Amino acid sequence: MTYYLLKRLVAIIPTLLAMTLITFLVMHAIPGSPFDPAIFGGNDLPPEVLANIEAKYGLDRPLPEQYLRFIGGMLVGDFGTSYAFKSRSVSELLRDTFPVSLQLGTMAFTLALGLGIPLGILAGARRGSLLDRAVTLLTTSGIALPSFVVSVLLILVFSLVLRLLPATSVRWEQPQTWILPTLALALGPLAIFARYTRAGILDELSGDYVRTARAKGLHERVVLYRHVLKSALLPVVTVAGPIFAAIATGSFLVETIFAVPGMGRFFVSSIFAKDYPVIMTLVVLYGAALVLSNLVVDLLYGALDPRTRAAARLLHRS
Repeated sequence: MTYYLLKRLVAIIPTLLAMTLITFLVMHAIPGSPFDPAIFGGNDLPPEVLANIEAKYGLDRPLPEQYLRFIGGMLVGDFGTSYAFKSRSVSELLRDTFPVSLQLGTMAFTLALGLGIPLGILAGARRGSLLDRAVTLLTTSGIALPSFVVSVLLILVFSLVLRLLPATSVRWEQPQTWILPTLALALGPLAIFARYTRAGILDELSGDYVRTARAKGLHERVVLYRHVLKSALLPVVTVAGPIFAAIATGSFLVETIFAVPGMGRFFVSSIFAKDYPVIMTLVVLYGAALVLSNLVVDLLYGALDPRTRAAARLLHRS
């Protein structure tokens, strides 16, 4: 197991390097300078002024040198200075925004997992019932509706009509401002978890080992929770890792609509401002979260499915 973990952790390095290189090349392939006001509808800067500003930030250097400088700074925890927020470093922006996005994503993920799996179990165990149809309707709506539509509907109902909750989360320290963005961010994953759980339950209930367990006289609840559930949750575990990585590193739609002071809003503004250091850093952060979440998924697979552990041992011996 230790050898497997070390091997997977080492494999993260080329993955992150490939992501940063592709992002770097795409950013610099876009014409224009991030310091040219003409891009945003302002007046052109004199060429010598623009050249001096670019030289200050190292943009006059060859592209390979700029990329290696970013990688070298990243290795020591220095991600550079933001072009859009010139008085602050990227590390300072992350320190202020990442905990907010992580908190929002964790709350949404916990809510989605805590409601989605039980709903999927109930729907799968009672196929064709009224509850099953209601869960199917909920999952279809949750997957079909984009998060910005859900966000607007929540604001209309709970903020404008009922006047129960604030529409924005500018004052993030107030817990009541967490409710609406958490609901908006959790609905899609909740629907996915419920649908995958229901499909897994239905697939496992048709297995021969379930018929054998029922023939032995085991109670239906024992069959469901002791024999069926572990295998049925494998598809949920597969999608849970990437979903958590996506929502815990900032949802720019939900955070923008509810004015959440997280990374998602800064990612959008950095793209429009061509803020290279911020974009590169957020790509690295998301890539690391995605790779690590997939590693956790593989470890959970081994805990839930003994066949995975046996295959890993055989692969290690070979």
